[in-house]
Amino acid sequence: TTARRLNAMEQKPDSSNIVPLGSTKAVGKTTTPKSSTPGETTKLVEDSLKSRLTLSPVWNGGSMDIKGYEVSGEVTDTDRAVVEQLCRPLTSPELLAEFSKLDDKTKRKAGDEMDTAVMVAAYAEELQEYPADVVRYVLKMSARNNVFFPAWAELYESLEFWGRRRMMLADAILG
Repeated sequence: TTARRLNAMEQKPDSSNIVPLGSTKAVGKTTTPKSSTPGETTKLVEDSLKSRLTLSPVWNGGSMDIKGYEVSGEVTDTDRAVVEQLCRPLTSPELLAEFSKLDDKTKRKAGDEMDTAVMVAAYAEELQEYPADVVRYVLKMSARNNVFFPAWAELYESLEFWGRRRMMLADAILG
């Protein structure tokens, strides 16, 4: 029941369901690319979009930081649907399941008296800004790489690293 539900959420899509971006057959179908990290997924989508569109980085002043993209060319409904799907956040039940796994795999620091429900609610509110696969990946890696439950700053750094580029792409494609 619960284990079966969690298992179903973690399964990657069957590659036979993947339809190339820009294909008219992709409308209404699952179009999530198969990859092992959120960064690879973002790169697959960018490469597909770049085959038909021009994605020009917009630089943040004189720094080497990209603050967004400008898109030239016709963005199709399929492009929008794929980007929307790839930026879908986790639902509340999915977030609770992911937090439960993280909590089971990490310890609390001595003297950590914070109410778990309050902490989960605060984290969940912030996590709604990020794509589901990014959140799952970051929480999974946090459980793997940390003995103690991570502070928000630790999660935020990883979320930005893995999710910011895709979120900028979504801003450019979806407007």
